[in-house]
Amino acid sequence: MLDKQHIIAETTRMFVQQGVRAIRMDDIASHMGISKRTLYELFGDKETLISQCLSYHFESIDQQIKQRTKDAKNLIEEFVFLLEDWEDIMEGNTKLMEGIKKFYPQVYQEATQNKEDGEYRLKIFKNKIKNGIQEGFFLPDINVELVITIFTDTIYGLITRPEKYSQNNISASEAFRYVLTYFFRGISTQKGIQLLDEYTLHKR
Repeated sequence: MLDKQHIIAETTRMFVQQGVRAIRMDDIASHMGISKRTLYELFGDKETLISQCLSYHFESIDQQIKQRTKDAKNLIEEFVFLLEDWEDIMEGNTKLMEGIKKFYPQVYQEATQNKEDGEYRLKIFKNKIKNGIQEGFFLPDINVELVITIFTDTIYGLITRPEKYSQNNISASEAFRYVLTYFFRGISTQKGIQLLDEYTLHKR
């Protein structure tokens, strides 16, 4: 039986490696060993397929981030772990997003306007911020809701709008390091800043 999710995964890989414009429905059908008619029956059109691939791409980044940070002792250490791997995490993302924005603007618009990260994920992040406050890493009087909004919007922007940085010759990895280093320093106590400095110094 044909696995639709497998087609999405393989097509996403092709889009990331070669760009959305370079890959035709014929190429996808040939690569998957199916007819183009079957491909259209499953997805309707290329735009729908791209949209589903983009959702899969974002979910894959989510899973990669979770896997990388699962052993972190605190939120600051999670950040440091991400600094190490952010370039690998974002590899191909810029090419994919810029191609979709240029050639499939409707798909791009729908993807970048959909900011429903999920209540469960936000609840976890909120608890981590609160734990950091209790442990003395973060300032006790910070607005946790605002902090979460700033953090999630920043990550979302880096992933969905990488062209803002590449146009200024700044890599997504450099932007991530710069923005979030100062973000964490801004909400951290002296104890938190010291821990952040120790981690980043050790990782250099």
